Amino acid sequence: MINKLLCKFSNSAFKLLQNKVQTQELNKIKDFCQFFEEIQTYSKEKKFINFEEKLNEMQKFDIDQNNLQTLQWMYQNVFDHRLLNDTFNNLLGSQIILFIKGINNNIISREYLNSYVSYLNNYHIIMQFNIFYTINLVQFLYSIQKKFGSLNQGEQKILHNVCENYQYFIQHLSPNYVCPQSYYLSQINLSFYSIKLFLNIQIQFTKRISELLEGFNENQLKSIYYSIGKEGFYTNKIKDFLLRKINENYEIKSEDQLISQINLFLCVTNILNSTEIQSQLLKKIQNILKVQDQFLEIRKSYIVSFYQQILRCDIYDEFIWNKYFQIESKIQDSYRKNFISYNLIQFKSKLSKSCQAYVEQNFESNKEIYLQKLIDNRSSSSKHMEKRIQQLFDDLQLDYQKNIYIDQFEVDFYFPKQNLIIEICGPIHYAFNIDATEGVPLKTHNSDQELFLQQSLNQTSQFKKKYLENLGYKVYYLNFFDQRHKNTQLQILEYLSSLK
Repeated sequence: MINKLLCKFSNSAFKLLQNKVQTQELNKIKDFCQFFEEIQTYSKEKKFINFEEKLNEMQKFDIDQNNLQTLQWMYQNVFDHRLLNDTFNNLLGSQIILFIKGINNNIISREYLNSYVSYLNNYHIIMQFNIFYTINLVQFLYSIQKKFGSLNQGEQKILHNVCENYQYFIQHLSPNYVCPQSYYLSQINLSFYSIKLFLNIQIQFTKRISELLEGFNENQLKSIYYSIGKEGFYTNKIKDFLLRKINENYEIKSEDQLISQINLFLCVTNILNSTEIQSQLLKKIQNILKVQDQFLEIRKSYIVSFYQQILRCDIYDEFIWNKYFQIESKIQDSYRKNFISYNLIQFKSKLSKSCQAYVEQNFESNKEIYLQKLIDNRSSSSKHMEKRIQQLFDDLQLDYQKNIYIDQFEVDFYFPKQNLIIEICGPIHYAFNIDATEGVPLKTHNSDQELFLQQSLNQTSQFKKKYLENLGYKVYYLNFFDQRHKNTQLQILEYLSSLK
């Protein structure tokens, strides 16, 4: 492979290369290229079987600091040929793909990753303008955070750097890449580094999705949920598209199509007011439930999450819940099942008489058990924004309790004297209706605050807020943008004072 690449050079450039690099280094680069040509072939043929063996080989051919300097020299002096430049970029992209597989299969230690990322930081400066490398790098960082809980300083440095250039690649992403990439970025706390950068990249993704809507097939449609439904960014064009899709009487023939239709429902109900389109939702629900028995064994978790969202949407149709009761005994204990059982008890009065009788007979005696299981299912994710606002409350010497459970929900802050709950809400809590033709110019706090406070809570957050208010608590949702500014202190003090 390396010989084919080098023949692209002029004779003078090849002699220059031979004089500069040592034979041993050139041989190592040759081995490196041959190995990753093999890796790329295996990847296309989906033959990744023995991960550990491949990782050991990769370590053997890994480029050390001396060879890194050689490659940097090659970039600066020889790589004016686009084909050769892209080839080496793609080789490192392939290496990262293998690392992702290794992380997900528990065969790469944190110590080895620390060493590799240190090497990657040195090399990254000459790799950042390659789309194949960049999109795999974002997934690589996402995999590290998901596996080990956080990114180290070197990984954060790469993330911040790559995102500054990443927005230029978004316009080239195809439907099968655009939504997962948006999801990976949203999950690695990009908003921490720059709220402007986070929002502008999300808007770029939203714009790209708007352009590609008609190109999404039914299987790819499910990925829209991960970038729109989960984060809540949408435009009128996307809204109209989703309304049209929810109205289609789509025949479900495969499990991918089932997932697609369930995620379509989740997406629509998270960004649109379900009461406005409840008749359309009922038709879509019935269409999905026609095939639930066919796919129950292989897609149980999706079907249960579907019922969970139906409950959040205040839909208590007798047909729907009788269908759930038919499969309820076949579902293994899970957070979602406990959530459904407990809330059906709480909202029993909204059910039909036959459904009420089932709940009383099968669920009511276990009410406290369901509640305890919901409380025990604490999230282990770190809540970075809470740390800042907690420091503010400490500075103000306010009397509060942090991360306590009230009934089935964990709340961020509770103020006993005012009977007040304050929730710190990141972008995942909102349904953002944003004009995706422009970026977000951050001008003044007041103008930006007005923009963000106009956004509505998504269905999941609305359900939690309504539930807690029904228990008699005052509930205040503190927008993620508010808490970044010092005059938030005055707003909170004024709000708390008004409740005394």
